[in-house]
Amino acid sequence: IKRVSLTGGAVQTLCSATNTFGATWSGDEVLFVQMAPEARGVLSVSENGVIPRLLIPLSADEVGENPQRLPDGETILLSIASGALGPERWDTAKIVAHSLKTGNRKVLIEGAADGRYLPSGHLLYARGGSIFAVRLDVSRLEKVGPAVPVSEGVRRPVGGASGASDFDVSANGTLVYHPGPMTTATGRKIVLADRSGATTALTLAAGPYQSPRTSSDGKRIALVRDDGNDSFIGVYEISGASALRRITVGGKDRHPGGAADRRG
Repeated sequence: IKRVSLTGGAVQTLCSATNTFGATWSGDEVLFVQMAPEARGVLSVSENGVIPRLLIPLSADEVGENPQRLPDGETILLSIASGALGPERWDTAKIVAHSLKTGNRKVLIEGAADGRYLPSGHLLYARGGSIFAVRLDVSRLEKVGPAVPVSEGVRRPVGGASGASDFDVSANGTLVYHPGPMTTATGRKIVLADRSGATTALTLAAGPYQSPRTSSDGKRIALVRDDGNDSFIGVYEISGASALRRITVGGKDRHPGGAADRRG
């Protein structure tokens, strides 16, 4: 986990982390979830970089995501899913408030994920491809009134690997999001776009693709194909001269970088 000034300068490493699921920077700390045998749960690291400390351990059957410290400073908001990896994992997840003092958890929302508490006193969360908001009394950790839809058609990852939705809210209350279906199970096409906005679809058949990266010569694309059961990185010739070529085997490979520039 690293930090860098928006105006540039040296990149500072805060700590090492493995298999992380979301992070929030608040005050002088960064909270993040790590799914690693040596430290599985919610961890905190100083913004100046130290050895992270485990705040909330998670069981082997639990996956946490996007922790956030609530205004009292002693309660952590996070999403928790359980069960096997699959498209339904995060649709059956829970948004909970976990007390650091007592270790008790209170379920705030059932069947939802990616909860965000706002200074306005609202709790935003994702369910399917929609974002909802409900007023939250943080002193009692109780919902006030009914939940209302905020936005529909917000993109979410395919396959259940993550419950995060592609949205965020600025300090002044502006919502920003990436429009799209809640899942890319079968129908995502890869297209090229020029600076004028004109697009050209590749001949690659539609599929559950993520994270496309073009090679420096503009001839190939590295991407992730994840159908919920198998995830791998493949390389595709933009000319369509050959089929998608798989270059990783085993595990849940994601986030290609320079792979598209390698011919091996």
